[in-house]
Amino acid sequence: MMGTGNERAKKHSGKRAYLNNFERGEDGTYAYNGQYQNCHLTPEAYRREMTVLLLAALISVALSFAAGCFTGTGMEGCFYLLLPYAGGLVVMVRIAWALIQMFHAGPRLRSYTYDKTAGALPRKTAFSIILSVAALAGLIYAAVIGAYTGRGVGAVLFVISRLAEFLAGVLIRKRSENICWNVE
Repeated sequence: MMGTGNERAKKHSGKRAYLNNFERGEDGTYAYNGQYQNCHLTPEAYRREMTVLLLAALISVALSFAAGCFTGTGMEGCFYLLLPYAGGLVVMVRIAWALIQMFHAGPRLRSYTYDKTAGALPRKTAFSIILSVAALAGLIYAAVIGAYTGRGVGAVLFVISRLAEFLAGVLIRKRSENICWNVE
């Protein structure tokens, strides 16, 4: 025997705990009744700031993707270049996705959205910075021991993409730290 919707409703815990903040109305639609995080910037200033941060992330992703399409980057068969490159690309894509979500949601974020986007940016940008430095350190190491096989456009694009990831990570980290959020 099946119960009514309210009897079947379960309290969520862990990653899905935010679902407890939604209530079903009389008309069958769900409404969010949890906390919000409000940005101190005006909507126009917020959009400008998110545009700058998103452009930095997307340029880094595009350059990293392009570097992966060229031969002669020096990553071929070199795990200490390939792993930080691949990890950095994944992290920067995740940063770009978080910024897209923030841009779309506007300066008033649901708390669970804030936690996954603005709240996670310091950690994600730290990983991005570390991985770009690791790739550049690996490049220097390979060049010093004579194992670096990069050549031509591929090698230049690899270096530029790692520098772009580093600079984008630093820019996004610094500027996002200057955005104040208040609980509503």
